[in-house]
Amino acid sequence: MSDELRPVADLEFEQRQTLLALLVDVVAELEVEAETLRGELHGFAAEMWAELGDLIITRDELRDALAAITEPEDRTDGEFEQVHADASREARAASSDAPAASAPDAELKELYRRVARAVHPDLGDDSEREERTNAMAAASSAFERRDVDALARLLQGANDTSGWRVDGGSTPLHDRLAVLNQRIRALRTAQMRLIDELHDLRGSDLAQLANEVIGDDDQRNWSEARQRLDAEILDFKARLAGRIPPRPVV
Repeated sequence: MSDELRPVADLEFEQRQTLLALLVDVVAELEVEAETLRGELHGFAAEMWAELGDLIITRDELRDALAAITEPEDRTDGEFEQVHADASREARAASSDAPAASAPDAELKELYRRVARAVHPDLGDDSEREERTNAMAAASSAFERRDVDALARLLQGANDTSGWRVDGGSTPLHDRLAVLNQRIRALRTAQMRLIDELHDLRGSDLAQLANEVIGDDDQRNWSEARQRLDAEILDFKARLAGRIPPRPVV
């Protein structure tokens, strides 16, 4: 590269380095937000199953029995009922491994954010991807368990919270720019993936149901959900009774 063009290239390098730093912060924050929401939904699933599990099982068994003897065109489950049925299935699947931990505090979120900045798979070379992916999975698991000590150990093992920076040294400037641009593209892809994931989590049947059972005091009110399930059970029983012919008197 000619000496005349080097100052322009140096300026571009600094600008790209600044953009990379911004994207690192954005992606790390999105990782925290996604893990927090995922943990909240798992926690809700566990609580929901503890509160309503028996009723859900009874309702589902009756619905399946009715579906087995009902023609598809005669089924009357609407969108509202389907949302609740799907949310119940999500709760049943998620409750078995849902954490019983409280909401993450500021210290836990900050540690997870710093670990994400240090070990995110999109911030290293291809040769580091597997190691970084495993480290990120371990961080997510520790965050889900609310294990501050495990996150601190991961951060200490990462050793360099600015490892995403592309340093100078003897590497030609155009090669450093190529590495910067590759990492920027990868982080933009990660940013869009996390935005889509958050959209899906917020729009999930489980999230809708979680919002429905929040009372005026911001506490979960299970009584309405219990009444709704009782009503569904009675309705399915009545519909089954109308579909199954009575036994002949011997």
